[in-house]
Amino acid sequence: MPILNPNHLVSQLLGPEAYGNLLALIVQRTADKQIIVTKEEISTLQDLDLFLVIHSHKDSIELRLVPKKEAYALVKEQGGEPH
Repeated sequence: MPILNPNHLVSQLLGPEAYGNLLALIVQRTADKQIIVTKEEISTLQDLDLFLVIHSHKDSIELRLVPKKEAYALVKEQGGEPH
């Protein structure tokens, strides 16, 4: 998944190591403590043209998937320049 707004504060604060921590927390929330992802699921996600939005709040981080059009609108709203 491309980073559309790399200069945004949240993008800068969440370096590569932070994504591992976020994934670990997500897996921890599952009942069996594991998630299996197939090649087909990754391809499907790419075909759906969904983007992960990470929004910081005072004491939390919100993660959600949005369609490409909404992702680019959010980048524009935040003053970023999509590549």
